[in-house]
Amino acid sequence: MHQLKTKLSTLLTCLFITFTSHTFATQTSTPIDNKKLRPLLNSERIELKFGSYGIDVLESGESIRVSRLYSTHSSKKVTRTLAIVHYPEQVDTSFANEHKKILNGGSIGAVLKAAGWKISKQPQFFGELKSDQDLAALYKSFQSSSKENLAIHIYSLYIEKNNTKFKYATIAEVHHPDYLTLNDLKEIYSTDYNNFNTETEEVKKLIAFIQNKIKSVKIPTT
Repeated sequence: MHQLKTKLSTLLTCLFITFTSHTFATQTSTPIDNKKLRPLLNSERIELKFGSYGIDVLESGESIRVSRLYSTHSSKKVTRTLAIVHYPEQVDTSFANEHKKILNGGSIGAVLKAAGWKISKQPQFFGELKSDQDLAALYKSFQSSSKENLAIHIYSLYIEKNNTKFKYATIAEVHHPDYLTLNDLKEIYSTDYNNFNTETEEVKKLIAFIQNKIKSVKIPTT
């Protein structure tokens, strides 16, 4: 009887250790090294961090596009980035087909990458939109009750193929604080961040335009 109790006790101990180890393992997530995020597209970063990615085009015209990049949680869309794109006045014939797909709602990075274009970014500004600015619609789309400052990244997007390089667009991205903060951008872009974190007159004009877009565009909250 004593041997039976001892064996039973040993078995229960082993089961407890196994269960505890499994529980800790499932609760631990692998941290993402921000430095490894630099070569990824924004869409790829969102999917890597949140497990899903989608895009809703909120406004689309010949020169301006506004879209939200989101992840899905319990069938609800949570905006991770609001992207405002300014296209060039002249669209070269070498990427006209890709541009047409993008105008029809395609994800910029995904469409260009699928067509074999090498994509690069030339930073223009890293900074924040202050929480006291009129960002109510964006916070609702983020489904966030907090009113943190929002990281903003403005850059020129270049595409290259067959030794020919074009500037495709100027893009401003405003990020959900659970996705990318200003400190995250600093870690990802390091030296570039130090060189492009000052508000020039051109940047101030861009930020004013972005703020007006946030106020005027209807941003979904689900």
